[in-house]
Amino acid sequence: MTTKAKREYGSGSITWLGPRRARLRVRLPGEAGQRSKVVPTAHRDHGGTGEAKTALEAFTSDLAVADARSKRTVHTVTDTFNAYLEHCERTGSRASTVESYRMVGKRITPALGATPIDALTPRMVDDFYTELGERLAPNTVRITGVSIGAALNQAIKWEWLIVNPFSKATLPAKVKPERTAMTVDDLQRMVDHAYTKDDDP
Repeated sequence: MTTKAKREYGSGSITWLGPRRARLRVRLPGEAGQRSKVVPTAHRDHGGTGEAKTALEAFTSDLAVADARSKRTVHTVTDTFNAYLEHCERTGSRASTVESYRMVGKRITPALGATPIDALTPRMVDDFYTELGERLAPNTVRITGVSIGAALNQAIKWEWLIVNPFSKATLPAKVKPERTAMTVDDLQRMVDHAYTKDDDP
């Protein structure tokens, strides 16, 4: 069967291979100094020109999205947390708050820190909590998780992220500090100390 003439449609083209078969070709822009790339695919589901054109438009759109994703900036957990830290300094957060965030930044493990934020999962965050819990107190782990979670909430505002995986992970339970009841001897020492203070000139 003789191949039918090619019809151009914007950045793509349709070459008819038979009554119900066509080859769709999309030309993507290349990098600097390189030729553009042609990506072909087969279209066999429908035989009409309208259906083929619709398929070409969908094919072009899918490739454009994939191409944009491959070129987007990758924001890791560490990059995002550092950007959030700078944002806090720039927007006038208290010096003590900024310093506490710096301490949190030092607790981010290499594996978690190098992970792109859009590849992060709640399970990965839970594993991070478990790892921290082996060497830090539960309340310190909680502060760490809340702080990194706040950074990822800011990343959502910056449109770097859609869903915050830290909001779906499980923080360790908050532990109240133990308080030892005062003994009679402790109370007597306090009273004696108070009287001594009163006797001072």
